[in-house]
Amino acid sequence: MQWFKDGQLITGATGQFYNAPQPLNGAYHVIATALNGNQMQTCPVTIASSKQKSSMTVAPNPVKSGN
Repeated sequence: MQWFKDGQLITGATGQFYNAPQPLNGAYHVIATALNGNQMQTCPVTIASSKQKSSMTVAPNPVKSGN
């Protein structure tokens, strides 16, 4: 997993979860790499938040409604 903000790699953001020390503001996407090397990129999600600390999670597909 590698997280990106506004098309730029986020250093150290390589887990299923991304926790930001500042509010999430921008367009975020993830590139997931399978064990066989195949990669899948998510569509960008634009977030504008005023929270002091924010987080996002990549969930398995298919995702249950509301998750």
